[in-house]
Formats: sequence, C-alpha cells, structure tokens
Amino acid sequence: MSCNCQPATVTSPTGECLPTIADECALAKDATLCTPCPSDDSCLNSDQSDGTTLASTWLDAGCYSEGVYILGRVGSKLARFAGTGFIKLVNGSASVVSSVPLKASTIWHRWWKPTATSSPILGEPLAYPYLTIASTTGDLHAIKGPVSEDAIPYWDAGTAEFTQKPVSEIELDRKGVIPRADDIELVGYTPIAEGGEATAVRRMKALSGAGLVVLTEQATIDDSCDCAPGSGTASVATTLALPVPVADETYTLKYSTALGLYWSEDAP
Repeated sequence: MSCNCQPATVTSPTGECLPTIADECALAKDATLCTPCPSDDSCLNSDQSDGTTLASTWLDAGCYSEGVYILGRVGSKLARFAGTGFIKLVNGSASVVSSVPLKASTIWHRWWKPTATSSPILGEPLAYPYLTIASTTGDLHAIKGPVSEDAIPYWDAGTAEFTQKPVSEIELDRKGVIPRADDIELVGYTPIAEGGEATAVRRMKALSGAGLVVLTEQATIDDSCDCAPGSGTASVATTLALPVPVADETYTLKYSTALGLYWSEDAP
C-alpha cells in the first residue's frame, strides 16, 4: 500500500518554520510523521500494491460523532477495537493504550543557520500566551498569569503546589553564606506612606549620593506580618553628603534635635 501522509510544519507566530530538537542536537533521525509501511507477515499481501478498490457500498458511510466502531484486520480476519483508551500507531500497527505520551519536537525560539546544512543556532526565545499545566487527575490545561501584575510560576513547598505568584510577592531568600564584596550598591524599597495601601507595589531602587548612610524612622502602615509585627514604622536609609572644604577646613559630625546629624566646621 502507498503512504501519502505529509510531515507537519510548525511555525512561529510570525510564520517562520521552527527548528526541531533533532536538528538542534544534530541527531540523524527522520522526524517526519510518516514511517515506512510495515513488512510483517500480516501485511505482506498488500505491501506491493496501492490497496484494493472498495465497492461503492463500503464508501456509503454515515456521519456519526459517537458510538462508532473502528474496523480493521488482523491477518486475513476482520477485527474491531475493544477496550477504553486511545489508538496508538507503531509502524502502521494499531493498538489501544490507556494514555498518550506527549513529545516535544520543535523549539520555540528564533534561530538561524550559517549554511543550509548547518545545525540551527538558537536565538531569543519567542513569547507565548499560555503555559501547559496538569491537574491532579493528569488532565492537561492551558494557564495564563494574573491580569494586572507580572508573575512567574512558583512552587510552594508547604502546599506542594505550583501557583502563578506576582513578582512583587517573591521573597529574596538566600541559603548559605552571602559572598562578601568591597563595592556594592545598597538597594531597597520606598516605604509605604502612612495610611497607604498594603497592596501597593514598589520598585526596587538603589541608594544614591556620596556620603554617610543614615537610618531614620518614619510612619508607615501597621503591618502584622512576622517581619515587623505591629510596628507601624519603617527604617529609612538616606545619604548625608560629605562636606566640601574650600581650603584646608576640617569638619566634625554633630547631632542636634533641631538639625539632626550635620557637619560642623571646626574653629581654626
């Protein structure tokens, strides 16, 4: 019998063909959906022909969306499938299986080739609107992120579940010793103003200026989390600029209730 199936071409959102995993790994393997027709004993009688022309009664088939029995043959005997599941084809031979294994074949990336025979060189990954997830029953579904915030898939070890967690809620935990460095930028977040919203999203910023880092406290919202139980205040870091001498003046760091920390020029 003849094989008339054609390989499926998967394209990117812009219409470009995607490279296959086999190409990217330089695997010498046929990645088409059509394999050579089988040559086992039960199929030898039809291997060298294009198949028997069916009588018109075989072509007079009704259209049904359910309750259809698929007929075939085992050797020279007419047969139909039994059981519950999915039809699996291996070299033209069909069987009923309880599940269908999924296999990735193309790579969702931009790519290019130096020559027509070269392996593809991957570029930037393409954007995608959905992730594929599995329920507790093994059913596959598509999922997107929150409507109004940037988020990432997050594994919660406590509940043993993945969630779509907003990036603004990811804590920067660290295991082990933090590497030491002489020159680092101090980063943090602007405190929520007193009476502000607890759900306010704040961007990380670096402390600016040249001088001394001074910590003061200012009122914020009353937070009952473990990090600051019921405090209602936030420690705020500011920069006290170094004095700029005109000649050979010297300065002393002083503090007063009215001025706070300030530089005072020493008497000559």
